[in-house]
Amino acid sequence: MPECSKCGRKTKKLSSYGDLLLCKDCAVKYELDNTSNIEVERWLIRTTDGKIMGPYKGSHIKDLISSKKVVFLDEIAKPGKEWTLIKNVDYFRDVALGADYSLSESTANFDVEALEEAKEKDQRRKVKPPAFKKTRIIVPDEDQEYVYKPKLVSKRNILIPAVVAFSIVAAIGIGIWILEASYFSKRTGLSDETSDYFNKYYIKGKELEEGGLFKEALKYYHKALAAKPHHSSVRIRKAAIDLVVLSNNSSAEKDLQELYADANIGKIPDQEEQSDIKTFLGILEYKKGNISSSEGYFNQALAIRPTNASLYYNIGCLMMKRSDYKSAVEYFRNAQKLSTSFSDAALMEGIAMLKQGKHKDAAKIFSSALQQNQNVREFYTMGAYANYMASAPQASFELIKKAIYLDPYYYKRVFTPLHQIPKEDMIEEELDHLNELYKYFTSNTEKSYMAYMITILNLVKGNNSAVSKMLESDLFKGDDPVKLMIIGIMKYNQSKADDAQENISKSLSVDYSNQLAHLYAGIMAIEGNNLGQARNHLMKAQSSDEYTALYAITLMGDVMLKSGEKNTAMVLWKKVLSMDPRYIPAWERVLTLNQ
Repeated sequence: MPECSKCGRKTKKLSSYGDLLLCKDCAVKYELDNTSNIEVERWLIRTTDGKIMGPYKGSHIKDLISSKKVVFLDEIAKPGKEWTLIKNVDYFRDVALGADYSLSESTANFDVEALEEAKEKDQRRKVKPPAFKKTRIIVPDEDQEYVYKPKLVSKRNILIPAVVAFSIVAAIGIGIWILEASYFSKRTGLSDETSDYFNKYYIKGKELEEGGLFKEALKYYHKALAAKPHHSSVRIRKAAIDLVVLSNNSSAEKDLQELYADANIGKIPDQEEQSDIKTFLGILEYKKGNISSSEGYFNQALAIRPTNASLYYNIGCLMMKRSDYKSAVEYFRNAQKLSTSFSDAALMEGIAMLKQGKHKDAAKIFSSALQQNQNVREFYTMGAYANYMASAPQASFELIKKAIYLDPYYYKRVFTPLHQIPKEDMIEEELDHLNELYKYFTSNTEKSYMAYMITILNLVKGNNSAVSKMLESDLFKGDDPVKLMIIGIMKYNQSKADDAQENISKSLSVDYSNQLAHLYAGIMAIEGNNLGQARNHLMKAQSSDEYTALYAITLMGDVMLKSGEKNTAMVLWKKVLSMDPRYIPAWERVLTLNQ
């Protein structure tokens, strides 16, 4: 039987601590003597919807952060103490910086209650966390399996000299380290104050990047680089924003090539950073039209991170450029398996099917995609075309009728993650398909709805002359509510507030159920500071979780904030992010209010 390294007790099962094998009693003492207070201290977590979890060890909370079960909007506290954001606690800051946050994977499960509960929630947030009894350390039961390692020699005449020698070497090493650190600090100007400055701007930059506010994030990254100009993670992020958002290709290429060289000689050992460098070089080559080079970089990145959905999507886009639609479909499907709500991958899979003439399959894909995201216009327009070509004209017509009441500018309110090839504008392809359908439809009602949708697409495209021409056609007669709504939206975009309000009001007088008209009526009411009126219109606009709900709920948060209901506003914005974690208007408000 093996014996305990401390007390010599023989037993079947021992707990392993490196080279030490300890019995249950010795393990308890070892835990108490060798675990820092902050690691054994228990903490409570309050998620973004107010739920309190724990108590947990500090080390366990680090694991939760690393696995993205906890996000920077969640709060933490010791029992009986005040709550604070996790990123503001020094012990968790480093792991928080390294975490790739995703709100959709948060511990929070948002559920917005009636607005009348706002005051109760506000009061609850002021209450300190409950106290709790100290929990004793539990070590593994002696019947569990263990990995046997040789027992340390414990004879006094060997142990004492070894300890003394180790202490001397350690003292010398620490002295050298202190001298080097002092020299380095003087030479580079880096200090604790500088490090705090860096962390402050790096953390804020990552938060803004998480919310798709890339230009704002870049400002903070520039400030962080002023403190640590060679910090690889910030340099990568700066290059990515230059490339994907600002199209500063030459600057991005210079930075990425330097980073790639640093990674190849071991200066950037972090594998995720290596994968990011290769990913962004792949996007750069894609933008330059070098498909083979782009594929090479993406495959290198995929070898490091084989479960990254964006890489499969990116390679699928390369296959589309090669007209290899069959291979593209496989890559887009793999992307969706790894990220079940990957709307762009679903859209591209459907388009790849259309390119192959598989209209029935494409119709099924678009129908399934609508279950995940009901706000993507192309799912309706491309789905309508696929259904009609698959001999399902009624299904095609129903999709067009629904598409008319979508938020026409949803596409401007969501962001594409930096790691993903930017989504291409497909409005011309949509118009081609709808113009073709317009010829196929025979009844005046069908033709009218097709004309509405074509007009809205031209409105989104900014082609106001084509919009005006369509509105003057015989298909738009009298006080048509959709016609009045489209005119109202066009006038609003032209900053003609009085004309816009008049036409929206007329549209609602004919059809009061029009959610999109209510949305714009609510927008104009907020701008006029008519909060009661705005609330009524926005309640109508968010009557269901589709079409106009995302923007309506976001704006309802604005109404609550203006009414002094700050906490209710925050809950509403987080509700929007639980529905669509890439929705910029909600992120803008959450991040601004958390400053």
